[in-house]
Amino acid sequence: VLLNWVALGLEDNKTGDDFTRLTRSVRSAMEKAKGGYAAVGIWGGHGLFAFRDPHGLRPLVLGKKIEEGRTSWMLASETSALLFTGHIPVRDIAPGELVYLVPGLEPQTAILREEKRAHCFFEWIYFSSAESTIAHHGVHNVRLALGTALAKSAQALMQHNELSVDVVVPVPDTSRPAAIALAEGLGLPYRELLIKNRYVQRSFILPSQSQREKAVVQKLTPVREGLQGKRVLLVDDSIVRGTTSKRLITLLKEAGAASVTLASTCPPIEHPCYFGIDFPDRGELISSRFNATELARELGAERVLFQELVALQNALSDTPLCLGCLTGEYPHDVSAAAQRFRVQRAGRAP
Repeated sequence: VLLNWVALGLEDNKTGDDFTRLTRSVRSAMEKAKGGYAAVGIWGGHGLFAFRDPHGLRPLVLGKKIEEGRTSWMLASETSALLFTGHIPVRDIAPGELVYLVPGLEPQTAILREEKRAHCFFEWIYFSSAESTIAHHGVHNVRLALGTALAKSAQALMQHNELSVDVVVPVPDTSRPAAIALAEGLGLPYRELLIKNRYVQRSFILPSQSQREKAVVQKLTPVREGLQGKRVLLVDDSIVRGTTSKRLITLLKEAGAASVTLASTCPPIEHPCYFGIDFPDRGELISSRFNATELARELGAERVLFQELVALQNALSDTPLCLGCLTGEYPHDVSAAAQRFRVQRAGRAP
């Protein structure tokens, strides 16, 4: 939709040089669009262009490669994609910025719209590759910091005999760095006792509950000999609908685990996201219905341990964040989006 608006703007405005025309068209699209986006398009016969939402909710990075005296530029959502092609990350595209790339020329750029910055924290928690860097924060390092913070919370419980653990087990792949740091902080063994089938999609973004449940069964297999009689501290990046968590806890106990405590590197997700992450229905979010004690009972765990909000903010210090799904406070008014979702949901109801 965004690129269609830009195309229509270019067609309607044919005065001025190419960059001036593109600037007018993209600025007009930004005025219409409210939310998170990072758009990349080709203007046939002219060049490549990209722009990012004024809040910086979604990431976008510029890369450069010089080969045999020729310079090429690349745009991607994260730095790991650049490295596959031999491009060196140059910088993040700024929130509200337009970049225009023409062969043989340096990039032309302009900040078209500036609003309160609010990077989506879920990029570091879940979406991005561990080797990527976003807003000067390495994803791997952030996840390590989240694990270290969880270790402090777990240690306090252990000192009061409220938590007993034999082994730390990650839910692959995104929670591995956090689980390693957590195990190190507690002085406990780290073991990968859930083996991932790499041909199954990420389950929480699948469109239906039945598809999500099927994917969980297909996705992970427990290592029985490592689980027999063990008190397991299971580390996951987040708890969204609870589908994956509930099934994994069942799998671990069926495989012989004596107990399972679930630790989430993310604080409780209690509110919808309207900026590109697929949980717009608050009723589907399990943490909006249960507190930590109730949630443990619902999932079949002995305890659920959530990350503290302040620990998440400390791990991403100096980076303005969108915490809407955690706090219900969004970077801009979402009432229209919420109403559209209610209408759509009513239309789908039997």
